[in-house]
Amino acid sequence: MDEVAWFLYLLRTADDRATYVGISTDPKERLRAHNGERAGGARSTRRGRPWELLGIWGPFLSRGEAQRAEAALKGLSAAQRRACLQGRKAASAPWCGKDFLDNRHQIH
Repeated sequence: MDEVAWFLYLLRTADDRATYVGISTDPKERLRAHNGERAGGARSTRRGRPWELLGIWGPFLSRGEAQRAEAALKGLSAAQRRACLQGRKAASAPWCGKDFLDNRHQIH
C-alpha cells in the first residue's frame, strides 16, 4: 500500500452539462484547483466553472489501483457515471455498482 491514500472523484459543471473524473490524495483541495482558486487545475476544467464535487470513492490501496478505476470510470458516458454514483451497475462496467461503491465516501 502507498504511504498516502488515493481517491477517485467525480465532478460536474454547475449547469450539469459535463462531468470530469480524476484522482487525488485530497479531492476537496483538487476541486479548488479545478475551479481556479489555486494553481494546478486540469486544462479541460477551465471551461464550465464552477465545478461541483458529486462523489468520492476510496481510499484505494495504491495510486495504480486508483488510476485503473479512473480509466474505467472515464470510459463511461456522463449518464453511466451518474448511475455508478447512485450504485447501479453499468453494462459496460460491471464493477460499477454496490461492490465498487463499498468504499465510496459521499460528501453531501
